[in-house]
Amino acid sequence: RQPAQQMEDQLHRLSVLAAHSLQTVSFLGRLEASQEAAMTDSLTGLHNRRFLREQLDRELARCVRGRYPVSLVIFDIDNFKTINDTYGHLVGDEALKHVGRVLSEPLRRSSTICRYGGDEFCIVVPDCDREEASRVGERLLRQINETPFVVEGHGPIPLAASGGVATQYPDAPATVDLFELADRELIQAKREGKGRVVFSG
Repeated sequence: RQPAQQMEDQLHRLSVLAAHSLQTVSFLGRLEASQEAAMTDSLTGLHNRRFLREQLDRELARCVRGRYPVSLVIFDIDNFKTINDTYGHLVGDEALKHVGRVLSEPLRRSSTICRYGGDEFCIVVPDCDREEASRVGERLLRQINETPFVVEGHGPIPLAASGGVATQYPDAPATVDLFELADRELIQAKREGKGRVVFSG
């Protein structure tokens, strides 16, 4: 009877341990889902502004350690308010999801795309110098211009965008803000008539 009692006690302890383990796994799953939601844009499914800032900081730190450049590309949909006013906000939401998909498809796996907010999208491209970044920006702009945006009941709706590209090198001063540089180029693209990409330097 004593070995049988010991086995029963051990089975009970294993049962309690399994229950605790299940609770822990469930909690970790919920925590991971919560953290993922905090880093994800709910409309497009892309990463959000918070993730962009953290990822940019990580890549800039790697840039210094690895001695390679990091580029940032920012796109903004031209005349997005007109789309909302003409077709409604639901179509505007579809336009944002469309641009997010179009920008995601041709990117290499090491790149990170985020919806920064409103109709602005950012792409972090590690190990990418100024010349290559300019080609990336031009290619992505063509993708937006050449991929039809079709909404049921409306037919094809023209979409265009403007972009800014900036590159940071390992020896850049610590005061340089890569996002501000790219955003400044985006503003310049808007001033020059939209529908184009402007590159720093």
